[in-house]
Amino acid sequence: MKIVTGIVAAFIWSAAAQAAVTVPFVGCAGDDDTGPTPAATGRPVTVEIPAAVAAKLAVYSGEDIQILAPRGWDCAGFHSNVNASLSVFPPGRDDDKSGPIVMEFIKEGNIEGGLGSGVISVGATYFPDIISHSDLLDYLRATNMSGSEEQFAAPVYSSDELTYLTKSELIFFTPAGKQGVASIYDVPPSSTLPTRGILRIFYPAAGDKSSAGVGYWAIMSFAERLPAGEASLGPYMLNFVK
Repeated sequence: MKIVTGIVAAFIWSAAAQAAVTVPFVGCAGDDDTGPTPAATGRPVTVEIPAAVAAKLAVYSGEDIQILAPRGWDCAGFHSNVNASLSVFPPGRDDDKSGPIVMEFIKEGNIEGGLGSGVISVGATYFPDIISHSDLLDYLRATNMSGSEEQFAAPVYSSDELTYLTKSELIFFTPAGKQGVASIYDVPPSSTLPTRGILRIFYPAAGDKSSAGVGYWAIMSFAERLPAGEASLGPYMLNFVK
């Protein structure tokens, strides 16, 4: 894993602000804990990108997630009480995550309750200023989970390039053919295409506590892997997440 400055950040910020234009709204059918969910309906969405770029993009919407992705692709969503995801992929690929894909995944949980392992393991590995390794150990003790800190820590990938924007947000770049951060959240590597994205942790501000008394914690992962002919759309899609 390399922590770099400027390289990946320049990729996202290269999408300069533009005049407001609209792009189509695409509702995505999916599933939740009770079964299939219908696609939402909505109006065109206003975005600030060049008109020529807007002509190639649409906003795809699941139950809790909206992402900007290539126009004309298919999509599928999922929602449960702790997870939500939205995948957008080329027609006919049937949510095949090994090829071109745009996907956002949200994992919710809390540190002191039983839902927190997926949040605290990634947080302690990638956002140590937010969740320390001692927090991870405290979590293992509090939940009576056997095993070492290393067993529960999220994987670190040597090929990844990470650029920290803040203590709670980073941009990642994974070369083609390599596993990376997106693999943690069900986006396997592609043999021919690199993967770019954003990893962000949400955490309660001081004094901001939920009804459970432990505050809101979540990890958001956004990954995009685009065909070479559409790679120039990537910065605008990343900026939409921000």
